[in-house]
Amino acid sequence: MFYNNEADPRAVGKQTPWRTRFWNVGLRTNIGPVTLLAQSMAGETFFWPSATFFSETNFESAYLLAGWNVSESWRIAGRAEWFQTAEYNPRGNYMSEHGSGLTFAVNYLPNDWLRITGEYLRVRSTRTYRTLVPDSAKADENQFQISARFYVP
Repeated sequence: MFYNNEADPRAVGKQTPWRTRFWNVGLRTNIGPVTLLAQSMAGETFFWPSATFFSETNFESAYLLAGWNVSESWRIAGRAEWFQTAEYNPRGNYMSEHGSGLTFAVNYLPNDWLRITGEYLRVRSTRTYRTLVPDSAKADENQFQISARFYVP
């Protein structure tokens, strides 16, 4: 799929238009009880809000997800993702970032009206902007969450 919002980044009005274009490709297949999903995206977004400033950001992202239906009640999934943005503007390229993420999830569906999910997410990234705070450009962020969803028939 190709997306192009056909915005004019130099248009003058109440809001600054962002021109955004990207390519996207995705795949899905099943191998027995295992579902594999993959997606990749690459593109750019650009805006020019004034005569003295513009910003262009090129971006790329890709992921692979494997989900396994262990039984009618249990599902396990893992996802690996890679991402990158590269910004260009006259004031410096502090917003550029690259990194990776891992997600592992376990779903338990004891009946039709309840789903319990445990999920772990880890993101490792490098972003120059963090050094302005000041902080390290590299970050290793971890999150664990448990949720319960109730469904009304």
